[in-house]
Amino acid sequence: MAQFREFIDASPVETIVLDAQCRVVHTNSLARQMFDPPLAVEAPIPWRTFAGCTTVYRKPAGDDGAAADICQRCTIDEIVHAALGLEKDVDPISGELFLDHPSGNHWIKFKAKRGEVAGKALAVFSLCDITDQKAIADNLQTALMELSVIQEHVPIAMLILDSQQRVCKVNGAAAKFAGRSPSKMIDLASGEALCCLHHLDDPQGCGFGPVCASCRIRQTVAEVFANGIDQQNVEIWKPFIHADAIKERCLLVSATRLRLHHDDHVLVCVQDITERKIAETALKESKARYLSVVETIREGVILQAASGEILTWNKGAEEIFGIAANDIVGKKPAPSNGPRSMWTVLPMRARTTPR
Repeated sequence: MAQFREFIDASPVETIVLDAQCRVVHTNSLARQMFDPPLAVEAPIPWRTFAGCTTVYRKPAGDDGAAADICQRCTIDEIVHAALGLEKDVDPISGELFLDHPSGNHWIKFKAKRGEVAGKALAVFSLCDITDQKAIADNLQTALMELSVIQEHVPIAMLILDSQQRVCKVNGAAAKFAGRSPSKMIDLASGEALCCLHHLDDPQGCGFGPVCASCRIRQTVAEVFANGIDQQNVEIWKPFIHADAIKERCLLVSATRLRLHHDDHVLVCVQDITERKIAETALKESKARYLSVVETIREGVILQAASGEILTWNKGAEEIFGIAANDIVGKKPAPSNGPRSMWTVLPMRARTTPR
């Protein structure tokens, strides 16, 4: 027994030895520091007392004082009996335990194996407090769940591609853009997953067609894999098949490299800005038509900002006031004295030609 105790005391991990009655018969200093037992541990003491178990319920006063049913089903008891029933050279029982301790709740990782000293069977427990690791894991899991919710509901299509530019993961916005479920996009090439028209150009699919080599999306992702430099807001026009109709879409693509499962991947973010580009084009065309009309009519047309700067000064205005557009556009007219308008301080040239 002395040699056995020396062996336990030399253990580099928290070690506790229990008998068949689930009493602690020996423990090393590391285990005593973990549980801080209220009593000396030289003599066998119940495990519940040693561990400071807070769920020890007694029967009502006047009874025999034996432990209640909850203690009869104690997990430690079950593990001890299971360990004592192990055959020699059998792998130890292992797992995790949750302990309600006066100093706070603890998660314990354990291994239990049968041992014998002087013909007496004992259960030897090796323990490790993993409470902090559990807390970190729980916090990480919570953070991952929050990120997953954000990713799923962000209004930007997001795809994770592997080195072969095949889809590993997509969010809801990407599935909505493609018009298919996320599960049907996994393992597809990016162009096929997003329903690019050109993935039909070749029987082998996306990446093999005559225009695939010049695909801006493929080029952008390839550049990130090659040099690791993020690509931001790359504007790309491509034809896509949506609802059995072919439509040219304008995409704003950003890509960044990330490391997943020891392999390089690229996160691709795609914004569909087609409607915005159509609106911008219509606005430019409308402005061009407006300027064309303004420049061709003979009447003077002046557009002034609320801050006073002249924005538009057509040839009619040049003729009326004798001031070239280059000399006044972007400038404020001389201030008037009193509430008079700007026109009272601008020189007016008499018209010499009839209308």
